[in-house]
Order: sequence, then structure tokens, then C-alpha cells
Amino acid sequence: MKPLGPFLLIISLFSVPALFSQEPEGPGPGGFETARREELIRRLTREGIPFEQRPLFAGYGGFGSSLLVSIPARAGSDGDATEFVLAIPLSASDDPGAGFPWGIEGGLRFIRKLMEEGTNRDVVVAFLGDEQSLLPPDVSRQSHTGLKDLISLRSRPENTALLYLDCSQSPETLIIHHGGNKTLAPLQIIEAFYRSCTLRDIPAAFAVQSNVWYKLDIIRGPAALELSLGGGIPSLAIRGKGAGGISADVLGDLLLEYTRFPLLSGKDPDLHYSIFRLFGTTFFLSEAGTLAVIWIVTALFFLIFLVYSIVSRGMLSLQWQVFLRRSWVIPLVFALSALSLGGADFFITLILRVFSLPMDRIYPGAAALTLAAALVLLSLADPLLEGVRISRKAGFYGNAAVVVIILESLAAALMDITFMPAFIWAFLFTLLAALIPRALPVYAVAFITPLQAAVPLIAGLASGYSGLQELFRSSRLWLILILALLSLPPVLLFYRAQALRARTEKSRRPSRKPRLILLGIVAGAAIPYAAYLVWRSPPAPVRRIIPAAQEGSAALTVTLSQRIFLQRRLLEIRVEAPGQPVRLDLALDYRSGPSAVYTAPMPYVLREHSTSDGGKENSVEFILGENPPNPFTTDLVLPLTFQGSLRVEALYLPSLGVPRALEDQGPEEADAVLRLRRTIPISR
Repeated sequence: MKPLGPFLLIISLFSVPALFSQEPEGPGPGGFETARREELIRRLTREGIPFEQRPLFAGYGGFGSSLLVSIPARAGSDGDATEFVLAIPLSASDDPGAGFPWGIEGGLRFIRKLMEEGTNRDVVVAFLGDEQSLLPPDVSRQSHTGLKDLISLRSRPENTALLYLDCSQSPETLIIHHGGNKTLAPLQIIEAFYRSCTLRDIPAAFAVQSNVWYKLDIIRGPAALELSLGGGIPSLAIRGKGAGGISADVLGDLLLEYTRFPLLSGKDPDLHYSIFRLFGTTFFLSEAGTLAVIWIVTALFFLIFLVYSIVSRGMLSLQWQVFLRRSWVIPLVFALSALSLGGADFFITLILRVFSLPMDRIYPGAAALTLAAALVLLSLADPLLEGVRISRKAGFYGNAAVVVIILESLAAALMDITFMPAFIWAFLFTLLAALIPRALPVYAVAFITPLQAAVPLIAGLASGYSGLQELFRSSRLWLILILALLSLPPVLLFYRAQALRARTEKSRRPSRKPRLILLGIVAGAAIPYAAYLVWRSPPAPVRRIIPAAQEGSAALTVTLSQRIFLQRRLLEIRVEAPGQPVRLDLALDYRSGPSAVYTAPMPYVLREHSTSDGGKENSVEFILGENPPNPFTTDLVLPLTFQGSLRVEALYLPSLGVPRALEDQGPEEADAVLRLRRTIPISR
């Protein structure tokens, strides 16, 4: 049997650019909220727009607040009962930190237009505080605090349509995120927004069109969308791409147009739709439309099978006799595919470990090398199949590919009908390859089959939100088996192409030397690529902790005062840190005893952890947001018998400035975090 040379050549051409591709970067932090909030309050007050200010400290430990503007439906309106919520962060993910954000300006224009023209539904415009974290992800404690508070206010989340507008500057194109948390936004609110953009001649595009990746949690939406969808609220997240083109006034008109559409209809929203783009136009296929397509494809298949069985009765009977007698070859090919994928994954993982690269990251080039290595290993296993005598070998592999893709399609339909459009395309390509009698077109069609799944996956990864890190964090047997099962139809088609080629060329058994050369090429490419990753990878971030002295300008000044009342201890705390820390962390540590806190003005969590001497220690960690006031004061009510210590930490980012007293002690790396710590004993 011929090696998989043509396929490897095609894969290498598509894989070389991926070897040196950069990983998508996530959204950056926002900031500068206080001045914007004060300016927004002045503008709302000046224009006579009533609003509610919701501080976020008591419920979430945030030091900011959100501003909510509620506009009820006009009197006598019999319109849509769906409540529309427009959420705009005071500090967007792409915020440059200067000027009044475009999203907030558009929200203000929208409010004015609603108050002038009225609305047939209840509308809430929320300017959210404490949405973005300035700290790195491994240090950040919480984000989207304002959105969490907004979600908690919704008494009927299923009757709410939420639009999260996260864009600070005027964009050229609006990017729509519609999935996350293994679920999708209903078709009604997606189609309504896209149609509104079309009516206003506003460029709009979907970050990810294929819903399969959202359902499988391979691609994720923005964190805000994950939160709202996870809270049961039908939601969209809108971001921007490019610069200029859409003014704030146009945005206000767009939002007004959007509220005029029926956003949700019925008690069962459509969550099994499909989105596809054809001839430059985006089309939406509802759940009913998907079912209709499935029935049409099924009828088409049976029609083709009927015609083929009438025209080639004898050949078809012989082919199926061969297929039934040699059907055990299909599990053998599946096992070889799984072993090849497992061996390739082990080989590439070993290379990365040798070069001490972090295994919790996704390297696009490593994925391409893993695929190439799996194909080489699969071609090295060809002698196992060459020893199996199969009459009409090309027809056998074609029939096997069709049968496998049919079984996979039925299984996908039973799990979730959302998966069916992808399997329908794969089925049509597989059926076409099984009928083509020439090798080269079969090679091409078999390559297109997995490629139609790879294209939307690459587009989704470029959006910057991916669950692949968790999916590929370690070599998992179930993942290898699933990939081997999904790749089984293309592999069978390649064996069919090789059989057709061998029959045409009447070639003899090929030498193993080309396969060994290909394996050497893959190994030779893997090692330089790993070396390149080592050279490109940034150094590990610094998280330096400096114990604060009792005195001096670099010390944390912690003042405690206690009062006893009714067998309880009122502890008043005042913390003053040098400079302006990004965050203050407070915790109570104690060995044993009752619950350490009776009351506190901010939320907290109880934890238990091991100490250096092998014992157990309890901690009460208070949840505080970023950008705290300095000095910071609070009070706690503790048991009179409490004995422990108060632990206080101040966190600084060099990129935002470090106090002069700490400049010599603090790290210089831009992604570093400097902690200034002090512990104060508390006793009777």
C-alpha cells in the first residue's frame, strides 16, 4: 500500500505558517472609572435623566458603583414583554484610559432617543463599574463585578435580552459574540441585532459562526457573556474591530432599531440554529430548517442508493458481501489511528518537556507537528493492513467510510441537533469521495472533509477566547479516542485513494524508506520548533513578597482599635499603604475556635490550609476589589475569645508605578506583581 505522501505534502504546506503563529491574546484591563462615573453623573443630572447608583462594596467588595437608567414601556403599550438590558462597562477591555468612551456616548444617545420616542418594552441601560481587572489572571481575584450585580437584579432572566457593549472607541465593524458556557444565545436576539445592523448599513460580523465549537466548549465567548448566559439570561456581547466609521449617534439609532424587533418569542427559544455565510451574505437556519435539511439529505442519500442499486445490482451485492466479511478491518483502522495519535502526542509532549516548556499552553505549531507525526506513524503501520487480502479494496474502504459517517451523524443527532450541519457536510463529501473512481480527487475530497471543521476553529481561536488549554492540558485517553473516531472516515478515504492509485499504477509493495524519511523530517522540525518556543517564550512572571517593617516609609501602617460590647469584640481597622496599591488584601488567621467573624461590611470566605509545622490553620479572607481608597478603613465584629492575627497585603504593578521607597526592592518586569505584607497579632 502506498504511503500517505500526497496528504503529508498538503498538510505540510498548511502547517508551516502555523509553526510560527502567535497565540491569541485575551482582552486587556480597563480603568479610570472614577472620573468617568462623576462626569456621567453630572451629565445625567444636567439632562434630567433619573438614575440609580448601586455601590458594589457590600455585596462584592468592589470600591466602584454602577449607574442604572430604567425606562419603562410607554403607557398603553401592548408590545413585546421582553425586557431589554443594555450593559456598558465604565472601563472597557480595549480602553486606552483617556476620553469619554464611545460605548457610553452611544448609550447616552440611545437613552435620549428612547425618552423622545418612547418604547414598547421596558429598557434598562446599565453603566457598570468594576468590570475589568488590572492584575494578571493568576493574581486577579474578581472581575465583572457590576455585571454580577446586574444579573442578580433580574427577577425573570428568561424574559430578558441583554446586550453587553464592550467597546470604548468608534469601530469600523461590530463583532458579535453569541456563545459561551456550552450554550448559545437564542436565534431571535441574534437575528434581530444583525438585521438592525443591515437596515442601518453598519458592518457586522460574527466572531465564530460555527455553533459546534461553542457547544463543545472548545471556543468560549468573552467572560461577561459566559456570566450572563450562565445566569440564564439570553445575551450577546458586542466588540469592535478597526477604527472609525460608526459614530455614537449611529450607535444610538442602531440600538433604538434593535428594541423595535421581537427579541424573544414563545417559551421555548430557538437554541439549535445554524449560521452560515454564502456569497457575502449571512444566513440563519432555524431548528425547523435544520430538520428539513436533514430530511432532504436523507431522502437524497436513499435516492442515490436506490439508483445505484438498480444500475449496479451485481457489483453492489458483491461489494456488500466483501464489506460484511471484512468489517473487522474498521476497528483495526480505528485502533491504528488511536495509537498513531497517542504516539504522536507522546512524541511532541516529550520534545516540549525536554525543553522545559509549560504544558498548560497551546502551541499552534506543536498541534500541526502532532498531526503530521500521527500521519507518519499511521503510514508506518500500513504493512498490518497490506497483509489483509481484500477483494475490491477501493470499494470496501469507500463503503466503510460512508457507513462510519452515517453512524457518527446519527450519534451526533441524538446528542444535539446543533452538531448536524457539520456532519451533513462531512457526509456529503464522504459520499462523493466514495463514488469517485480516481485517486487524486479522492485525496482532495478527503482532505477537504476535516478542513471544513478546521477553518471555523482557526477563526474562533483568533477571537482570543479558547477552551483548548483545558482540553489539551494533558494527554487524555478519551480525547485521543474521540479524535480517532472523528478522523476515521477521512482515514478510510485515504486508504481508498491509495487503493485506487495502486490499481491504476499497478505498483508493487512500496519501500519503508520514504516513511522513515518523513518521520525524520517531522523529528527534525520538532526540535528546532521547540528551541524557537524557548527563545520566544517570555520569562515567568514575578510575584515578589516583601514583609513590611514595623516602621519606615515602606511600611504598611495598620492601626487597630478594639471595643468590647455584649461579649463581642468590635475591631476597627485602618490601613495606609505607601503610594497607591492596586489592591489591598485582608485576612484573619487563627488555629481553632468558633467562626472568626460575626459581621463584616464586605463579603468573605472561610478556608483551611496546612502550616509549615504540619498543623492546620483557618483563615477568613475578605473579598476586596481593586483601586481601594488609601487609607482604607473598615470594622469587624469578632468573638471575644478570638485569638489569631490580621494579615494585610498591598499589591502593586510596576507598569502602574511603585512607591519610591519600594523601587530598590521591587522587580522591574512589566508583568510583575509586588506584594507588601504585614501581620498583626490579635489577642484578648
